[in-house]
Amino acid sequence: MHVLMIYSSRTGNTKQIAEVIENTLKAKRASVKQVHQESTDLNERQINDLIKSADVVGLGYWADKGTANTTISELANLETLKDKPLFIFGTIGSDPESEHGKACYTSVNEAFNASKLLGQYLCRGKIDPRITERMKKSQAHPHSMDEKRIQRHQESMQHPDAKDIENARAFSEELMIRYEENSNIR
Repeated sequence: MHVLMIYSSRTGNTKQIAEVIENTLKAKRASVKQVHQESTDLNERQINDLIKSADVVGLGYWADKGTANTTISELANLETLKDKPLFIFGTIGSDPESEHGKACYTSVNEAFNASKLLGQYLCRGKIDPRITERMKKSQAHPHSMDEKRIQRHQESMQHPDAKDIENARAFSEELMIRYEENSNIR
């Protein structure tokens, strides 16, 4: 199985999860090519060619305003993704089991609307400290920093943690099983 993973990472969280997924898939004898979206100068045609040559595509995002960040969201419109087996992974500053986390998960699934979605993994990640500082300074901001929000931001600084990493490994192993068992995906 040849896997193409395209991901975006602002604070290193999504990159860390991408590396765990890559290493797990390689241990299961998959070949994996990673593309860090912000570090590449690939044009749309080149990205489409990479997608066409892959058996499976993984997209990694960081949550921004309740959905995948823009550079990953823009890939949802690529025709080459429509019938390609796909998995999605991401990081979010809040608890993925919170109302906000669940809404983000749903939003990303709907954006990609892949008929061959193998799965999605979302874990907590560090919040960019610049965002925290900006929120502390703006009392008029809808997400201004009260004690509860400050505590949540501090909790997020511990992620991805060992449990998140183990869950990413388990997700990767499940992807292999789903791909191998599902004859209509091949």
